[in-house]
Amino acid sequence: MKVKVEISRKILRLLYEMLGTLLMVVFFHVVFLKYDMVPSVALIVGAFYICTYLIRDKVYSYGKIVFLHLMLMPIAILVPLRIGTRIILGLLVIHLMFESVEYGIRRNRLKELDDFPWTIFAFGFIAHLFAKELNSQSLETMSYVIPLIMLFIYYLMTYLDGVKEYIDSTKDVSGLPLKRIIKTNSSIVMLILFLIGISVLLCRYIDFQGVIKGIINCVIYIIRIFAFGLSFIFKLLSNIISHDGVGSIEVKEQYDTFVKENQRDGLISSEIFLEVFFVLFVLYVSYLIIRRVIKRLMMHRIYEGDVVENIEKSKKDIKEHKSKKKWFFKESNEEKIRKYYKFRILKERYDLRFKPDLTPREIQEELLLKEVADVSEITELYTAVRYGNCMPDKVMVKKASRLSKE
Repeated sequence: MKVKVEISRKILRLLYEMLGTLLMVVFFHVVFLKYDMVPSVALIVGAFYICTYLIRDKVYSYGKIVFLHLMLMPIAILVPLRIGTRIILGLLVIHLMFESVEYGIRRNRLKELDDFPWTIFAFGFIAHLFAKELNSQSLETMSYVIPLIMLFIYYLMTYLDGVKEYIDSTKDVSGLPLKRIIKTNSSIVMLILFLIGISVLLCRYIDFQGVIKGIINCVIYIIRIFAFGLSFIFKLLSNIISHDGVGSIEVKEQYDTFVKENQRDGLISSEIFLEVFFVLFVLYVSYLIIRRVIKRLMMHRIYEGDVVENIEKSKKDIKEHKSKKKWFFKESNEEKIRKYYKFRILKERYDLRFKPDLTPREIQEELLLKEVADVSEITELYTAVRYGNCMPDKVMVKKASRLSKE
């Protein structure tokens, strides 16, 4: 498992550095060389990075590392491209050579990640401003897409760094369901990245200003209808009371004028209502789907070999549960202590695998033997209540509650 994590970390770091360099190459082409970068340059940059990462992992002599990188220099200089592009590629080879030497000095350990990759986003923002100023479509696209992809890669690298540290810290623990833990956590991380990606795409391709303007128009239209309705009813009632037929004609004329004004202003428009309704419907459905997925990911899971403590309910309890609503049902002191004991033992299910047929005393001895936790006090309370004739009081319940949180 650890080997796979290390390989994944290196691949992601390769992509991260390669994309950052590619953005800089595009920027120098557009701003300083005054022409767009050809697509073949991106392939050459990717090939250089793959070669330098292979050299870092397979070669341990600094002299050989420098020599092999210098062997890449003729490719950068003699490639059939413009002179400015060849100079940039040559400088890139020199940069990769120094990075490889530094990698060897760190004893083949990857460089620590920053708390937030602000440098690449600051550079992407600057590149975007230059693209707007120089009217360069290629630089504008790259300065938006590449930092976004790098953000996702950064999140994945941060997660894999945490997985590596977790594996290192639990290497002395036997029976740890590592694959199961990583699988669950990876699902949550992928869901978060998926939601971020969907949000970015919606912000990019949906005209939210138009949607907000439509919502405001709808609100204004509803307020105007409500205000006019109150005025219409008031005048109509006053005309009926005064028996003034001329007033009724005036009310009808005001109504016709109101409708014509709204039609002229475009407030009475089915298209606005349909657009707003569609956006709100999509947001509501998205909320339901996301809520269901998160609830499923965060649900309590019981796997084979986990300790499961089932509390049997008496006939009286079942009857009370059916006759009353759930939030009015009160647990007994005995059930509370058994619940606290179960909660405390299940805290250690990832550090130690229990057999289903173990007794509370055997679970206590197993935890003490492995130096995982001391559950002797809460075990005494549980056994006295579960197997003895002890009638627990509030003091015992408070003690069990306190012990369950240790």
